[in-house]
Amino acid sequence: MPRVRAVPEVLELAPFGKVLYSSDAFALAELYHLGALLFRHGLAGLLARGVEDGAWTAGDAERVAGMIASGNARRVYGI
Repeated sequence: MPRVRAVPEVLELAPFGKVLYSSDAFALAELYHLGALLFRHGLAGLLARGVEDGAWTAGDAERVAGMIASGNARRVYGI
């Protein structure tokens, strides 16, 4: 799945506090749903590998997931 491979690449290039999730979907609701599922799958796999490798604690992984999934957007857009 090419989009799943994109998640680690983005996180290598940009600070966690600058990354916002976007599905880039349009028109059909199913496309938004699929985009969210693929994003969650890719991010969860990446963070799990980071914890298994000892690069992050479970708390770090949860914090990064929260930042990217909603925290950064809430901060940037004031919502």
